[in-house]
Amino acid sequence: MRALLLLLTVLGLGACHPCVEVCNDQATAYEACLSEWGLGWSDLGAADVDAWWERCSDDQEVWTDGLDSTRSDAEGAQCSGLRDGLRLAQTCDDRWAAMVEYGGY
Repeated sequence: MRALLLLLTVLGLGACHPCVEVCNDQATAYEACLSEWGLGWSDLGAADVDAWWERCSDDQEVWTDGLDSTRSDAEGAQCSGLRDGLRLAQTCDDRWAAMVEYGGY
C-alpha cells in the first residue's frame, strides 16, 4: 500500500494542487493511527487506504479545479500547512491535532 502511495507521488503528483498532494500525508497518518484512535477504514467511508486515497484525491481535484486563482492559492497554502503539520507530527495525537486544526476529516 505504501508502495502505491510512493509510486503515485513519483509519477505525477508534483504538479498537482497541494490539496490533492496532502491526501498522501493524510492517508499515511490514517494508516498509522486509525487503530489507536479506535477507528477503522469503514469509519472514513472506505474499504482500505487505497480506496480512501482515491476518493480523497478525486474529491480534492474536482474541488480545487472549481476555484478561482485567488481562492485556489489560499486553499493551497492551508493544505500545505496541513501537509507540513502531518510531516512534522511525531505521534498520533500530533497527527490528530494537525488535522483538527486544518478542519480536515
